[in-house]
Amino acid sequence: MNAPLPVQATVSLHDDTKSSETGQYFCNENPFALQVSGNKVERLESGEKAFAQMLAAMKSAQKFIWIADWQMAFDVELGDRGNKDHPGRLIEVIRSIIRSRPVQVRVLLYGSPTGDPVGVADKMVAARINAINQKDFAGKVIVLSQSPTTAQYDYIDYSHHQKFMVVDGGVAFIGGLDLSYGRYSTPEFDLAIDPSRFVLNEMYNPGATRLRKMAPHERQLVALGFADPYGGNVLGEGKLLDEGCQPRMPWQDVHIKFSGPAAVDMHRNFVRRWNSIVRKATSKAQSKYVFIQVPSSAASNETVEKPSEINQAWLDACGATPLLRAAQAPRPGAAMVQVVRSVSSSHLSQESWTKGAVSIPDDVQLLPQKLQAAMEESIRDGLGKHQANILNAMVNCIRSADNYIYIETQFFISGFGTAGSVDSKRVGNEDNGVKNVIVRELGIRIAQHIGGGTNFHVYLVLPVHPEGDISSGSVWKQHWLALASIHHGSDSLIGCIKAALKQMKRDPAEWTRYLTVLNMRNYGVVVQYARDPKTFEENYNREIGRYVVTEQIYIHSKLLIVDDAAAIVGSANTNDRSLTGNGDTEIAAVVVDTEGVELKDLGEPRFKVQTRKFARELRRSLWEKHFGFALNPENYFNSTQRAANANASAPPLQEHPPRVKTTASAVFSRSNQQAQWQTILDKPCHPDTVKAIQTIAGNNARAYETVFPQVPRNGMKHFDDILKHYTRPYPAVAASAARDGVQSLTRNRDMVRGMVNQNVGNGISPEAAARMQKRDDEDYRKSIETLPTTLGDSTHGVIPPALGKTYMTSNLMPHQQEGLQTPMEDFANRYVAYEGNQVHDIAKAINYLKSNVLGFFVLMPLNWGEGADVDSGVVKEYSVDLAQSENKSSSSVGSSV
Repeated sequence: MNAPLPVQATVSLHDDTKSSETGQYFCNENPFALQVSGNKVERLESGEKAFAQMLAAMKSAQKFIWIADWQMAFDVELGDRGNKDHPGRLIEVIRSIIRSRPVQVRVLLYGSPTGDPVGVADKMVAARINAINQKDFAGKVIVLSQSPTTAQYDYIDYSHHQKFMVVDGGVAFIGGLDLSYGRYSTPEFDLAIDPSRFVLNEMYNPGATRLRKMAPHERQLVALGFADPYGGNVLGEGKLLDEGCQPRMPWQDVHIKFSGPAAVDMHRNFVRRWNSIVRKATSKAQSKYVFIQVPSSAASNETVEKPSEINQAWLDACGATPLLRAAQAPRPGAAMVQVVRSVSSSHLSQESWTKGAVSIPDDVQLLPQKLQAAMEESIRDGLGKHQANILNAMVNCIRSADNYIYIETQFFISGFGTAGSVDSKRVGNEDNGVKNVIVRELGIRIAQHIGGGTNFHVYLVLPVHPEGDISSGSVWKQHWLALASIHHGSDSLIGCIKAALKQMKRDPAEWTRYLTVLNMRNYGVVVQYARDPKTFEENYNREIGRYVVTEQIYIHSKLLIVDDAAAIVGSANTNDRSLTGNGDTEIAAVVVDTEGVELKDLGEPRFKVQTRKFARELRRSLWEKHFGFALNPENYFNSTQRAANANASAPPLQEHPPRVKTTASAVFSRSNQQAQWQTILDKPCHPDTVKAIQTIAGNNARAYETVFPQVPRNGMKHFDDILKHYTRPYPAVAASAARDGVQSLTRNRDMVRGMVNQNVGNGISPEAAARMQKRDDEDYRKSIETLPTTLGDSTHGVIPPALGKTYMTSNLMPHQQEGLQTPMEDFANRYVAYEGNQVHDIAKAINYLKSNVLGFFVLMPLNWGEGADVDSGVVKEYSVDLAQSENKSSSSVGSSV
């Protein structure tokens, strides 16, 4: 059932890459690296797990550590979160390593354009880390920034986007995780911000308006070495989220760790990227626009200002060569791994220095001798072409899929025909069309299974929208393109499936038998305490709000799994800028295990497939996590604990935890008895599994929509309709406005009352004056009550909206009733109440959600924003990772969803 695959060179067929049972999964066009056996691969399905493993590997380093990131935070805590001295910060880990051991640390970051429109702060991060070096240190760290790629139509839009680490050539990490803020998450996907674990910028939610300044104890953290709050502008300092009323945005990502020959390929990639930047910088410094060979020097002689190429002589000098030779030998691992990349032709030329002839990078010498000539030929043949390895491997995996395809990706933009006035052949990276063919290939493969009458399913897991302010064009236009690729476009994925069904004279509505599109979401409880309007310190003796909140779980993974047999994990999203080679530089690993090879019925008993241990366990572990089997209820943070830690005379503790661990019986009942959990886990393409997942995800979506009016849903015509629900002012910021408003209203009332009293007996009777005063007092009271809605847009968008009517209550606890008696001019200390002096009914809402939400999957609202006006320009894909709202003024309106 496999579609024909191109065969171009023996270099791609040297190691039994073609299986008679499950097809060809590897890149076989212009490969950066060969698929190599003898690798041990470990899955890292959460930021918590990945950070811990990377920290351990760094501490074990003998000679070198290579790190590449799109964004890095020098103060991100890799471990020891909650320790008052914060020793797990990246900068402190690097400092402790190079102080005592001759370890060379080299870091490659994306160098953002002047003005840093995407908020990565790379220049500040590079400066802070480079400043670690001391003359008496045994090792050294140097950070270089790769400027935006210049091979494309618009150089500002494209970037170095690889995310990986290599330690001594023997162990490598690769995936979607940057060593940066927000990436640390656990299987609980907790929304409540624990200030001991999420310090300053780790209070991460790019879609939320940040209004509060640092409290005194947070300024002490900056003095200790943490970064100032991001998002500042020329008018003032950056702002922070308020952990009492705003949720963090949980993060879903996948990283992997591997040791063996493929780790050396990761080393080769780093060295080539590093050397090309050093050569380019040196060329510009000499005002020569040709790439020159930079003489190598011993690492001990390098400086931040004058870094050297990392070549064979450099590696020999620092004693790294024996480690690399040893790492090239197969390890006791059974995984076949191919390192694949997206790199532009311009960058390939920079990597293979040209001076009248091609100069082959000397890292090829690390390969077994029998493969060196083939790789040299591949390098020569690839010059002048974009390297689109990841796209090629993805297409081969899709063409080989016999039971299912599972995709988690941050962006999903592919050729979609036309949608409204937008033609996908006229937009894209260079306004000449979206070039990647993922939607077409998925559609063809599904159509082949429809024609064959076999069970087959594609699971597509995406964010509900890109991170950032949904009113920003750079956010919603990307999401509009994703919806066009999936649903709205004439050649969308759903359109392709419907056409195939129609051709077989079947109901097009049966497309759901072949495709499920999912988001992920969570809920929690936060408790707000009054903050001093000047210092922003919390007063734990004065609670002013309790809220049930929700937030999307941000899908940042770049993952494809096929038939429990092959997996692609890396940095590349499913869009042109990541896949076609003429956009961002990307890297990924194709993993095909030779251990635990089993012929399995994955839901199509007539056509069993050959499954493999790594891909099989990766998919199963992700589903166990996403369905809530991996969560530990004790790990949810109780927001009232902040007051308890301060020994405050706080009101009653909040009901806790908000969620419980999933059980197999709960899955069976919540799926309307469509399938037992073991069936879902074992048979991903079985019709009962598909129905069960869609039923659970649909029920979850309806439960969220019932409790939270602001949740995106079908029927919301415009993307920013969700923002209309965020209208409550933030007390600490609005306090002065409330005080001024009360004083102004009081002055007006007293002035009118004085004028009336002066005219009693002079045309106004005492009875009339009394009536006028009573009416004026009533108007005054109403004006005071409506004052919060007139405090100005800059204070709105922070306090969570009212819940659905059923989940609001006027039965206030004593401390809530007391808080409502606080004078309006003391607005920062008033209890937050909604229309009719109601508050969130925490117990009722949480009990409903516990009873109706299972796991974290929700069906994606495919018709949300269908009324958006796109005529003014869905021109190209605007941003990677962080949306541009990170660099907006902190007083902008908008909040998270």
